[in-house]
Amino acid sequence: MSEKSLEQLLDEAERNVLGSAKEFYLRLLESEVLIPLRPGFAKMTEEEAKEIKTLERFAIVDFQQKRILPVFSHKEAFIEWTQQQEIEAIAKSFKSLVWIIGEEIWVHLNPGQEVGKEFSPWEIESLKDGREGVDDLVAELMSEHQAIEIEVDSGSSQFAALKKKIATILEAYPEVTEAFLISFKKDEADDPIPLFGMRQNGLSDKALKTIEQEVRTMTEFSAEAQMPAEFISNIDKRTNPHAVLFDDATPFYIKQQSLPEREEK
Repeated sequence: MSEKSLEQLLDEAERNVLGSAKEFYLRLLESEVLIPLRPGFAKMTEEEAKEIKTLERFAIVDFQQKRILPVFSHKEAFIEWTQQQEIEAIAKSFKSLVWIIGEEIWVHLNPGQEVGKEFSPWEIESLKDGREGVDDLVAELMSEHQAIEIEVDSGSSQFAALKKKIATILEAYPEVTEAFLISFKKDEADDPIPLFGMRQNGLSDKALKTIEQEVRTMTEFSAEAQMPAEFISNIDKRTNPHAVLFDDATPFYIKQQSLPEREEK
């Protein structure tokens, strides 16, 4: 399975609130973004772009009492945003960009696109600290998320057909000891979100990606779920706040233990 794009990670983070948030922020810091220049400023060389220390050359948009810097993860989104206007843009790493953003500036990734995000000045300030800042950011988001009441359905009759199909796949991976498939929703009006989690010992990254792809595809095209399941690779590692939702759940899959061989008399 190919590496997820920045947009895919953002989409998962938005749908799951925190499940993919850390991975998204870390990828963003290592990514280059296109930044529109103000009219009248010519496109500069890559070396000149690296030397920029202020936002004076960049196109800042005033919107709803905010000063917003638009940035784009791919050229197509930038072209669509310009609406054929002659606006130049430069590429700059996000981790260097955060250091020249002032305290009152918001950043909008991919404005006008289906998958995009506004970053508050607080988020930008946190991202200046790199990985440590991301950890603090996710922890803060987690504390906010825990205040939201979540309704969980872990009934054994739920997703009965799906569980049988997924169990057949898991049998090929002896490292998987238990697996769960439940659903949750944050609001009475929301559709239930399928949530898959497992306990495993030492699955390779390749195997994890294969299982995740299979589970998400099966749930998306199943009449029982009708959307890709959120995926937690090891529920005992509480890096995902949704892992606690499995605490009172019963596994639908338990690895069969080999019986000891009888001794010949």
